[in-house]
Amino acid sequence: MTALSGPEPALPGTARTGPFIDDVFETVAREQVRHALQQLGIAFSEPLTVIPSVTSYVYMFESDVGRAVAKCSILGKARSSLRREGGVRARELGEITRAQREYAAASSACLDEARGLRLLTGILGTDAVPRVIGLVDGVLVVAAERASTPSVADRDVPDEKASEASAYAVGLLERLWEYPPARLEPTDADAVNRAHALGMVGTFRRKFLRGRHRRYVDRVVPSAELARGISSLVETIARTPWPSSKTMRLVYGDFKPEHVLLREGAQPMLIDPLPAFGWRECDIARFLMRMGLLSMSDSSRLPLLERVCAMLAARLPDDLDARLVQWFMAMDFVNIYTTRVCFQDQNQLPGSWDSGSVTLETVAQMASGLRTTGGAADPYSLAVTTARLGDASCPSEIGA
Repeated sequence: MTALSGPEPALPGTARTGPFIDDVFETVAREQVRHALQQLGIAFSEPLTVIPSVTSYVYMFESDVGRAVAKCSILGKARSSLRREGGVRARELGEITRAQREYAAASSACLDEARGLRLLTGILGTDAVPRVIGLVDGVLVVAAERASTPSVADRDVPDEKASEASAYAVGLLERLWEYPPARLEPTDADAVNRAHALGMVGTFRRKFLRGRHRRYVDRVVPSAELARGISSLVETIARTPWPSSKTMRLVYGDFKPEHVLLREGAQPMLIDPLPAFGWRECDIARFLMRMGLLSMSDSSRLPLLERVCAMLAARLPDDLDARLVQWFMAMDFVNIYTTRVCFQDQNQLPGSWDSGSVTLETVAQMASGLRTTGGAADPYSLAVTTARLGDASCPSEIGA
């Protein structure tokens, strides 16, 4: 989550966790977004469609400036933190709303992300970066665009330059855990990569190497196994040709510097595929990763992503790029592990889910029954025809 300044008011009430609390904060976030849109003079139409996020409250909507996305951070805390720390009763909704407005007015919520987007636009001079429409009261509003699956004919054949770009990205990822970010090349185009490195290293050290977080990691995923898991993912990326600029764009989502990489030629690359709705390879990767995370058992410690990818590659339709799915899954998993996110948000999943009852077998059965509609996939209508993950294992836990 982007570092925020300003007060962090304590949440009132008694300790409770679960969907009820999230419903309360969801209501507060929606009202905050509506208030911000009025402040910006943007006429919009209901409904505000939820874009799944584990850190903030994100909504897509139609407006007089076109389709847009609004992102709201509640009290400067991730949603999982709000669930753990907040005890909220329904009669306290008004108090929470007032606290949120006071916090948003006194803080720089989303300011760094807005600056990051404008920085990217200035460096790249391209429409690949979402346009910032406005920022007010801690709500960031950007222009939205539905991603589309490129046709096979539009995809470039991997060449030497693509391989060099892939090697560059892998080297950057490896250096995140080995060297200070200052070791990166000090070029204008690499400024975003330095910001990415700073963000990833800072998050990794803060959330994995200090105090109770370190004890949590030692309990859930021993550090040696974590290192091997990340190393395995980097190797997966290294063996996967870097997607061409024709098939990769920066799309709306969590607008953090550490979610952006620049390839050679200053082409923007997306490191967090969660919000790339409509791009079928992205949809499949997101679905498999999050369903897999809900399927984790206490006895499974080491991520076996390569095994899952190998089984997946043999079962995708010919018009989909299995290697690109693998690339998305690997990058997504690196992002998940380094941000220590808790994936227990029911809003991310189709229907009503009990995470304790989800198994890899039920995931495989569900995946095998999903189909695309009209060529462009709905977020949960995925082009997975006969994917059966068998007894492939996933890590035991991500968030506390």
